[in-house]
Amino acid sequence: TIPSTRVAPERRFAKFFKSPSPGWMHPGSYVRCKKIPGGRVDQCGVVEGCGEMFAKNVAHKRMPSVRDGNVRVVLLWGALEYQRANAAPRLSSLDTLLDQEHEHLRGAVARIHSVGADVLVVERTVARFARELLLERGVSLVINVKPSCVRRLERVTGAVAVSALDQLREECVGRCETFKVETHDDVETKTTDSSSNPGATDAPSGGGTTTLMTFGRCANVGGGCCVLLRGASEEKLRVVKAAVRDVTLAEAHRRRWALWRDSTGHLIRPGIDPATAASSFRRLRISACSFCTTTGHLCDAPNDASETVAPYGEGDLPLGEFLREATSPSAERERCSNPECDEPPESHVRVYYLAGGRATLRLRRIRGGSIPGGDEKDENDENDGKDENDEKNEKDEKDDGAIAHWTRPRARARDEDGLGALGLRVAIDSDSSALNPALDPEALEMSLGRFLETAVASDEPAYLDHAHFFATKDAVACFSFDAVAPLRVSPPKRIIAAATREAFDAADENAAENAADAEASFGSNDAMDADPAGCVGRYMRASEYAVHLAAARWAAANHPAGASGGGSTSHPSSSAGGGGSGGSLSPVATSRSHSRKGSALSLGGGVGDPAVAPVVDGPDAMLLPDRSHLRHVSDAGMNPRANSSGPSARRTAVTAYYPLQFDALRKATLEDGDEGYAASLASVAKWDGGAKGGKSGSSFGKTRDDRFIVKQLSRVELNAFLDDFGPAYFKHARESLDRSNGSTCLARILGAYQVAVGEGADGEDPATIDFIVMENLFRGRDVFDPRWLTYDLKGSLRARYNVDDDGDNAGDDVDDAARDLGRVAAVLLDENLQRRLATHPILCDVESKSELDATLARDTAFLANEGVMDYSLLAGVDRASGELVVGVVDYLRLYTWDKQLESYVKFTGVLGGGVAAEPTVISPVQYRRRFRKAMARYFVVVPA
Repeated sequence: TIPSTRVAPERRFAKFFKSPSPGWMHPGSYVRCKKIPGGRVDQCGVVEGCGEMFAKNVAHKRMPSVRDGNVRVVLLWGALEYQRANAAPRLSSLDTLLDQEHEHLRGAVARIHSVGADVLVVERTVARFARELLLERGVSLVINVKPSCVRRLERVTGAVAVSALDQLREECVGRCETFKVETHDDVETKTTDSSSNPGATDAPSGGGTTTLMTFGRCANVGGGCCVLLRGASEEKLRVVKAAVRDVTLAEAHRRRWALWRDSTGHLIRPGIDPATAASSFRRLRISACSFCTTTGHLCDAPNDASETVAPYGEGDLPLGEFLREATSPSAERERCSNPECDEPPESHVRVYYLAGGRATLRLRRIRGGSIPGGDEKDENDENDGKDENDEKNEKDEKDDGAIAHWTRPRARARDEDGLGALGLRVAIDSDSSALNPALDPEALEMSLGRFLETAVASDEPAYLDHAHFFATKDAVACFSFDAVAPLRVSPPKRIIAAATREAFDAADENAAENAADAEASFGSNDAMDADPAGCVGRYMRASEYAVHLAAARWAAANHPAGASGGGSTSHPSSSAGGGGSGGSLSPVATSRSHSRKGSALSLGGGVGDPAVAPVVDGPDAMLLPDRSHLRHVSDAGMNPRANSSGPSARRTAVTAYYPLQFDALRKATLEDGDEGYAASLASVAKWDGGAKGGKSGSSFGKTRDDRFIVKQLSRVELNAFLDDFGPAYFKHARESLDRSNGSTCLARILGAYQVAVGEGADGEDPATIDFIVMENLFRGRDVFDPRWLTYDLKGSLRARYNVDDDGDNAGDDVDDAARDLGRVAAVLLDENLQRRLATHPILCDVESKSELDATLARDTAFLANEGVMDYSLLAGVDRASGELVVGVVDYLRLYTWDKQLESYVKFTGVLGGGVAAEPTVISPVQYRRRFRKAMARYFVVVPA
């Protein structure tokens, strides 16, 4: 389980990227560039002997500005002045206070003079009396120096900056060979276009002077250097400065990779071209997760612990520092931040997702034993005369900070897409490599982010086929690397492709057979046995449908008030034999050879009436306020080939809700229009896989061409759609068409119908079925593929576990019998996915996941505004094509009083069952918030 409260980042086991300050480990920070516009190119150069340079002058013009020889440097944090005690105000002599201050400053200057200071660098200010004393003693004083400059002087001169003079010792004094203050002309040159004036040169554009203080030939060689850049404009020098920094980084990284190669024997290219160094060290996005192998808890969700890491910069750490921190004894004392886990770090496995792959890390403590993989000592070795304790102490002192390294071949788990045995199942000892000596300390200064990025993106067997072990004196850390291919999120397409010609032929062949079977099966417990969609398909392919639709379109244009149905809408679900839904347009069509008297169609004005309004057509017809419906009655029954005079003939009534709006929606989204739609509905088979794993109890059917799903509606869902949700749905669908990609995650409803059989036969009450036709999100997908998984996700963990889950065996081969019967694997729920997140996460690419989040934000805002809740995200993991097929379904349930009562009962637990988890049914706003939060967590983003 995932804890509901966020914990402090420094306590996360999955997150060790916590560098002290941005750029602290960047090699470029050791090479400082000081640019002064103007001057000549030959004035550029490196300060001699690992020196330092910055824009400063001595505090008094009579203080020495040039020194040679052994120059002693003292660094002081803060200020050098007299601090009076914060006692209560009292009367005292001014002379007495001045005497106290002078006495204190004399003692401070004497302390500085006692260590032989030639140059005193102070972070802040110095009292005037102290300046005069330092001037008398010939000390060069530098005040108001940036902390970064003080730290660089510490590094190059070997000095230790002190915050109080009583801490000043001889070992705190730094040294350099030269100290000087120089003034440079700061005259920026203006570049002249040589094409228009070949003889022109760069002309000065004005400026001033810059005073630079230089510490040359410093004692601490390797502590850094400073480069003076001159001879161009400020803009050009800025480019050169960036280039110097990038090339420095590339060269430092190349050297560390070379040392890594020499220490480990892995011939892997560092992947750095100095000419493109800037782009080579782009910022990395790392998603980290942590799960406990003891409790099985996912203690850190991947998307909750995402870091942006700049190699050798912000968020990064040296590889050696990371390994020492992960294996230190202090880390062992840390307990997991998940209150339901509370296990030590060695019980956790950390996974880092980067572009193109993942790195898996696990730990093991060394408790009184030898390092695994190390060479055993030969029992026949003779003692060389040294005491064993002395040898042990010498070795401990020498190897206190050393890190040993070795590799082992990996035995891959059967499931390549999951972590399986975490990729760390090691081969037998005979296949083991020898323990490498301690890694070079400079090699361990390599960027952790760059190391992980190069390893996961490498095709070298040394990384992908081997586990890498790093051992300190306290623990062993093991890294394994895998290349991963994230899935691309595939929401519903804007255009639903047409059925193939084979599908049309099959539909025609099976239509009559389905109708005959449906006639005898209408009394079955499953509504789909009666083939109600086939009745709709035959009605739409008949000539009457086009006439009725044209009449309805004309009436909607000329009688919009009457067509809207007013406020007295009567749903046909309550009176199947009635006419319309309360509006003036409610045509009842009859068969020509088996006619019966029905209600007449009143169209108002004639065809030639000049007052006839233009008919609204195209996608805008979805916005019509018309709520009328079409109703077609046939005496031929459900089988068009049956003899109407025979005893088996039963009257059938087909009612189409919102015919104009659905007609416009189908024209905008179906490639083959109503012709293909009707042909698909003519051949529908019962679909057992539709509700497997659900609790609605609705019957499902699927067209044989795999294009559409037929779902039975309850009375509550039908009333909600006919009342207020229908017009809002069409408005939302119309708005989604205006977007470039028609983005919406709602599985589109393409028709709503009622079929009544037995109407008017000997006073028999008709049997009715209300249903909708919606697009099949999984059309063309091989749901029988062993790698296919289906999830129905609501964002709640209460009663959201399918016991038919095969666990890690999910995805095994489906036998032929199950395939022939149309049975699919169980539809898994939220808790099933929650348990799989640790070892079998659903990996998605950044771009399509971002689009999914934005689309879900719009769709769920629309549903919450209409009072809809209890919807689901249907997700199909199609690893064969590398896609995650998603769509929102079951969005016709409003938050009515019965749902509010259900939410209250489950939340309070008054009828038992406990209140451990939030109930599935909550208010629409709360449901949306929980749904979006869960969807952001369920699918792991692999950084690009």
